[in-house]
Amino acid sequence: MKTNSSRKPKQDETWPMLVQPGRAVVRVYRRKTPAGNFSFLVANYADDNKRRLDAYPTELEAIEAAKKLAQRLDARDYVAASMTKQQAIEYSNSDTRLKPLGVAVDSATACVVECMRIVGGFDDVEKMKAAAAQGMPLPTMTDLQAAAKFFREHHKKITPRRVSEAVDELVKNREGQGASPRYITGLKSRLTRFAADFQKDVAAVTTPDVQTWLDGKKFKPHNLKSFVTMIHTLFDFCESRGYCTNNPAEGLGRHGGNLHCRRNQPAAVGSVVRLPAMFSFGGICRAALCGN
Repeated sequence: MKTNSSRKPKQDETWPMLVQPGRAVVRVYRRKTPAGNFSFLVANYADDNKRRLDAYPTELEAIEAAKKLAQRLDARDYVAASMTKQQAIEYSNSDTRLKPLGVAVDSATACVVECMRIVGGFDDVEKMKAAAAQGMPLPTMTDLQAAAKFFREHHKKITPRRVSEAVDELVKNREGQGASPRYITGLKSRLTRFAADFQKDVAAVTTPDVQTWLDGKKFKPHNLKSFVTMIHTLFDFCESRGYCTNNPAEGLGRHGGNLHCRRNQPAAVGSVVRLPAMFSFGGICRAALCGN
């Protein structure tokens, strides 16, 4: 008489494979790829309530990853179980603030740490932790808020506008305000000449562009002063209407004499700008990139 074998199948013959080094259980799946090979997927619930399948090329790598994930889950559960009442209240408050925004507490804290690393100028989080252990100053929450405001200020929405179009708008604006005919004539004459050499958007004009243009014209002091003043007026007008984020003529000054750039201040978004002095930690001045 034929009998059924009572031998239990080996774990490596059963899929999904269950990895349980402690209390937490992590599943590993084996899937066949279109090429005929096997791919191994680890079910990851660590970061939020949604399952994410992390892929690994070999069974050994997948099992090792699953083991580390299970140990991480065990450690997290231990911390959760040992939370004090005050810690539980803080977590609840944090979750309440973030839930309407669709942001998990874990994601928010990871983002804060990364922002501290960026503002502090550290290569990685481990180096930042080492600096903290040595008593070095780190960015505060106030510093992060200031950095966010600084970023927002330099990432205003830009309305594309050609320099020549902006000049026409400025002239019409001043005419509407009742400026004298003599002023309008001088404004239109000088800025039309300027626009003829700047066939680009207002936001693409930089301080070095303007300085090089002025140097090349070799204006006499009185005429130079008039040009600088009117170019400054043009970009003030453009900035107030969202055609650029700042005034590239600001670095030139409004007086005659030596007008070489006191700073390289671009009007365009996507340029390198220096953070204010508040972002100097440990005596080292950090720089921030305002996006590309």
